[in-house]
Amino acid sequence: MKHQHFALDFLFFALGTYFSGLFFSNIYSTQDTHSSQLCKLINEGGCPSFSSDPKVDEEINQIQSSYYRTYPFEMRRTREQSTCRWNYLTSKHLYEMINQEPRIGLNGMWRSEVEQLNKFAIQVLSKETGRSNYVMQDILRHHDPYEGVRYLLNYHQQDDTSNWVTVELARKYAAGKPNLKSVTTEDDVIKPINIVMSLSKVSSRFVNFLTRYERTILPRVLRHQRRHHGGGGGVRMTIVVAAVVGADSSSDATDTMHTIDNFKSRNRHCDVTNYVITRGFYNKGADLHDAILQSTDDEVALVVDVDMHITWEFLDRVRRNTVKNQRVFFPVSFSQYDPDIMEGAAKLDSSLAPLVVTDQEEEEVVVNEERGFWMHYAYGIVGMYKEDYLKVGGFKLDIKGWGVEDVDLYKRFVSHPQLQVMSAIDRDLVHVYHKRNCDVTLELIQYQRCIGAWAEMLASQRQAGLLYDDLSNKSSSKNFDHFLSS
Repeated sequence: MKHQHFALDFLFFALGTYFSGLFFSNIYSTQDTHSSQLCKLINEGGCPSFSSDPKVDEEINQIQSSYYRTYPFEMRRTREQSTCRWNYLTSKHLYEMINQEPRIGLNGMWRSEVEQLNKFAIQVLSKETGRSNYVMQDILRHHDPYEGVRYLLNYHQQDDTSNWVTVELARKYAAGKPNLKSVTTEDDVIKPINIVMSLSKVSSRFVNFLTRYERTILPRVLRHQRRHHGGGGGVRMTIVVAAVVGADSSSDATDTMHTIDNFKSRNRHCDVTNYVITRGFYNKGADLHDAILQSTDDEVALVVDVDMHITWEFLDRVRRNTVKNQRVFFPVSFSQYDPDIMEGAAKLDSSLAPLVVTDQEEEEVVVNEERGFWMHYAYGIVGMYKEDYLKVGGFKLDIKGWGVEDVDLYKRFVSHPQLQVMSAIDRDLVHVYHKRNCDVTLELIQYQRCIGAWAEMLASQRQAGLLYDDLSNKSSSKNFDHFLSS
């Protein structure tokens, strides 16, 4: 009960802070835009003079004429990253945030489109392979305003789930029938993945990550090793343990290394590389940079956080969607809400009870509007090749503390003319809820993003409304009783 009251207090504080910040930032951004346009109309040379020094006026005009200087640095909104966004569909569902619902059943035009694509692709596969016993697993759909719609349909055979086939189709708006672009067959030899992480100390989140990895990933690794008589099993980990000079972090680093070494001793067939890097301040981007450089040229470097619940199926999609010298993959995770708040709301409305969950270690990923949302604005999880990572310049290496380094890398990939960026929902990737401590010493933009991410992860609209109404009713009742007693 004490934890629930604490969570509720911070829920209303965080929601108020976050949405107030969004409101005023939009006002200021609009004012800046209108002011800049007005200056251009009044004076072709720029805004009117505000000082007696012409050099200062020139510098002001140069700043105002630059997009990157005029507008505050913000993460991309969902509508602004539409060029990189792919829809994710199965034969039954569309995974997308529509009316606060993260997954909807296919009907109408969506069902018709999927059925037409599947029928066409099966015909293609029958001609190409002479077999028609393929089962569609999912579809990735990309909408381009100039090129039309592009599809990637993934299949495996009914009697052999280890061999995958991807059929790439395209459709112009003027033509109703899709056109075949390519058919890619993947045999049982899978792409190797190097999972890279950075952390500073042992936490329950990290221990839980290792437990889940041991339970869900390692059995598949061992199966792959036995099938191929040894080898790496298709996946390994590189973990950088961060220590700060002069801080009381040496014991944390030692404990973290000890935890990882114990994990390795229990799982002899697991390939894990771990080492300590000491710097003057915590620098996640630099640590991940060093870990990515440990990847071989043919490995997919997959950056993940310890908060993620990953599965073998998720790793398979990373392999298929990451293409060397062509495409990098930014999967979108399902972010869980605060279990304390979910439990409190369920006590007020019993109909919520079967929809919410408080057991964060459940095996099955359950997606509905009361358990979480698709975190489109997060770019911390990325699959790429080392060559492509270096091609764009890698992480920004001088950022202190939490956040921003992932957004910067995303923008670099988007800006590169030779690389495609695929940002798509992954139905098996879950961000496990955890309490967030936003350090007030962070840079302003980092602190704002920390608070914003924290506020959005707390509760659904329905849960927040129930708890707010309950709190308001209790407050009104208390005030009324006080009035009667006086």
